[in-house]
Amino acid sequence: MAKINSKGKGDKFEREVSKFLSGHFKDILKVDNAFQRNRSSGAYLGGKNSHRAIGMLEEQKIVGDIITPSNFVYEIECKHYRTPPTYKQLITGKIAQWDKWIKQALSDVKTSGKYSMMLFIKYNLNPEIIIVEKTKFPLEEIKPVYYYDKSFAVISYDLFKVIPKDKFFKQKQGE
Repeated sequence: MAKINSKGKGDKFEREVSKFLSGHFKDILKVDNAFQRNRSSGAYLGGKNSHRAIGMLEEQKIVGDIITPSNFVYEIECKHYRTPPTYKQLITGKIAQWDKWIKQALSDVKTSGKYSMMLFIKYNLNPEIIIVEKTKFPLEEIKPVYYYDKSFAVISYDLFKVIPKDKFFKQKQGE
């Protein structure tokens, strides 16, 4: 059996998410590659290393998997995994893997100073999903596919594309 390069698989998905977001927001950002894969993927400041962010400038606190424009309000984590949650896990709302990933993403939000997080997830042979905090994400325009743990919503890429693009950016002073 061939060994799976999970790091390479994760890196590829991060590049895919960067390309998706750059393409989606290109018309308002006026550049081709506004979102870039973070080569260190949060290793220096993420998780247990968050103490290193003390005394750093806000623009230096890049902890997520994707480097975003400075006025983009969400920290982005990407996970590519082989096996999706089981039907039982979805029905009971107990998905330890998601809990771990959400905890990591929320920790990175505190370190980076962003407003909230978006967790992009891809499972083999399944459509990609995005997990967001229900109260900190513009869900007025859409009906999420699934609610997880009462605090989170799961949306598809198609639903993401319906949300007005200006909802993802800090408003300029005086607007």
